Amino acid sequence: TRYWPGAVIGRRDRALLLLGFAGALRRSELAALQVRDVEIDDDGVVTVRIRASKTDQDAAGQTVAYPRGTTRTTCTACAVLDWAVILGAWTDGGRVAVLQALTVARTKDPSRHACTDPDAREAWAQMGERDPYGPLLRPVTKAATITPRPISGATVAGVIRTRLADAGID
Repeated sequence: TRYWPGAVIGRRDRALLLLGFAGALRRSELAALQVRDVEIDDDGVVTVRIRASKTDQDAAGQTVAYPRGTTRTTCTACAVLDWAVILGAWTDGGRVAVLQALTVARTKDPSRHACTDPDAREAWAQMGERDPYGPLLRPVTKAATITPRPISGATVAGVIRTRLADAGID
């Protein structure tokens, strides 16, 4: 989107949609993800640990692996790393840092995978060190304020509904 709040929301939504669709996750599973539940290896393979699920009454957990996408647009690792850059910028410096991160992102080659970008991988590593128990997917206001609490299942459903409508799907 053209305006920076939309770019922040778009990055969160892209990570949410790729994690949810490619992993066939329920909205409650997406909402419960913490930073420590997601690992990204050097080849762009994402591994997500689902700690508890509706069908996992004993809370044994399960692991879901996502291969590297063929393009940056379809790569789950790239989407998570793009979101991590924004989250890290928000934590470090608020709106000004987010605007700077978005400006830097615009100068990079859009066809190049973020999962090969050392800056994005460093942002992910810092997030893991700073707040491993923090929620991965967080609410973002229309003014691009990122809250520290986890996203709700209702918000996940709203994002999916909105993005489907934007794509012309009923």
